Amino acid sequence: IQDLEHDMRTPFVGLCSMTELCASKENDFAKKQQLLEISNYAKDLLAYCDSLLEFSRNESFKNNNKLISLQDLIVSIVNTHITTLKAKGLEFDFDYDSNLPSSIMGDSYKLKRIISNLMSNAIKYTDQGYIKMAVRLESSKEIDHNNVATIAFVILARDINKEQSLEHQNKIIELVDGRGMYS
Repeated sequence: IQDLEHDMRTPFVGLCSMTELCASKENDFAKKQQLLEISNYAKDLLAYCDSLLEFSRNESFKNNNKLISLQDLIVSIVNTHITTLKAKGLEFDFDYDSNLPSSIMGDSYKLKRIISNLMSNAIKYTDQGYIKMAVRLESSKEIDHNNVATIAFVILARDINKEQSLEHQNKIIELVDGRGMYS
């Protein structure tokens, strides 16, 4: 497994390093952002690779909770998807509750993967319209000398084309109801 680990991780580490190096020398802002996105994707693949390797060593059943910066995690997710949002011409709105704790205990890889998958699906199934991401503190209390917070992650997709389609469907239903048949 050590040989496999080296063979899998090394290309991702190189990809991260090289794209970050290229980004640091790039003067065009758009190109620089694209290079940094490539680096973020490579880091995600590296984390996935590490997770697979960890699983192969039967360590995946251990508690992987660590102190993580919630804001950094969310910004990383948004940065990963911003180019796709722009490419599809979708508007993006982001609401981050100022009452959220600065850091939380959790598995950053799993949390990032879940939220990122939800974001990817929202983008994939929205042709025209907007995506809104909201992260808010639902509640906070102390249990056994630990602060416990309930945090809501909301991703809303509003597709204008599908709304028009729904309006059209409602008109068809009205026609069917009004005449007793569809023509």
